[in-house]
Amino acid sequence: MIVAFVATASAQDTVEAANGRWRCFSFQIWHKAPKLATIMAEAERAVLAYMSFDESLRTSLRSINPPERNNQKIKRRTNVAGDFLSRAV
Repeated sequence: MIVAFVATASAQDTVEAANGRWRCFSFQIWHKAPKLATIMAEAERAVLAYMSFDESLRTSLRSINPPERNNQKIKRRTNVAGDFLSRAV
C-alpha cells in the first residue's frame, strides 16, 4: 500500500500536486498509524526533492539507483559468460 502511494505521489505533474497527494495520504493514515504519518510528514521534503527540477529530468532522477544498475551489469555479463567453474576443479 505504501509503495503504491509513493508511486502515485511521484507520478504527479507538479510539485503542488505531489505535495498535496503526499499530505492527503499522511492525513488518511494518521489514526491507523500515527508514527508512520509522522515519519512521512518529516520525509516529504526529502522524498519529493526531485520535483523541483525540470520535468524532462524527473524520470531519470527518480529512477537512478547506482547499485541496482551495477547489479544489472553484473547479471548481463554473467549471462554472456555462462557458468563459472570453481577453483577446486
